[in-house]
Amino acid sequence: MTAPATAPDPDALYSSPRFKMITSLSADLDLVALGGGPCRAIRVLGDGDLVVVPADLLPGQTSVTISPLVAGDHIPIQATKIVDSGTTALPLLVLY
Repeated sequence: MTAPATAPDPDALYSSPRFKMITSLSADLDLVALGGGPCRAIRVLGDGDLVVVPADLLPGQTSVTISPLVAGDHIPIQATKIVDSGTTALPLLVLY
């Protein structure tokens, strides 16, 4: 007999002991080098678009644009890079 499924703890999904605040971009940002691995979520603190390279990139895919975003949006995504070209939703809080 298996235990009944339980809903995930929202605090575990939307918080993180490790995070990085990104206030501006001048080039693509390597999230693996910044945090030791792909991020697990990105919280958007400004309106705009977000362009990322997902950790599970599909064949033929180079990046993914997520838009439109508003301040406060929480994007649960494992990403390896934030792409400078096209990203206008700044600042960002990257959760690891």
